[in-house]
Amino acid sequence: MTYRGEIVGALNRVNNLLKGHNLYADLTIVGGSALILNGINSIETIDIDTCNTLSREVKEIFEDCSVDINDDAREYESNYEGLDFIEPDWLQFSNITTRYLDIGGVVVTKMKDTNPDKLNNLAYVLNEELGVDLTVDSISKWFEDQNVDYDTTDIENFLTEIDY
Repeated sequence: MTYRGEIVGALNRVNNLLKGHNLYADLTIVGGSALILNGINSIETIDIDTCNTLSREVKEIFEDCSVDINDDAREYESNYEGLDFIEPDWLQFSNITTRYLDIGGVVVTKMKDTNPDKLNNLAYVLNEELGVDLTVDSISKWFEDQNVDYDTTDIENFLTEIDY
């Protein structure tokens, strides 16, 4: 999934099946899908990461709709404490409750990733899409403007790991 419309379309398909089975899902979306829902179109993701534990029946509905849902993010729930989540009017469904991590929260959590490709993609997003210079001072200022708590060490580690 690359575009916001693809994620919304996938969730609509899931919602319709959930409704038919009288099932409900609560999704707190993080990761790449949250970046896309925040309007970042230069990245791709193959799944929707959520912090919520989903029942086997709900996971099967996602699978039946060919939507890769990953509820393993719940293992990192402490990474999301104190961050802001958006509950937009345009992302409402009858049988799915949705919220997604705001852009500052996504960046601060993705910066802790250890995958070089994901870190380089994040560097591209920061620099090219968000207009942030890839320096400790510039990224710190951006986090402050986003009202996000951050650790300067995470920024320094991120900058040493990227090849951007």
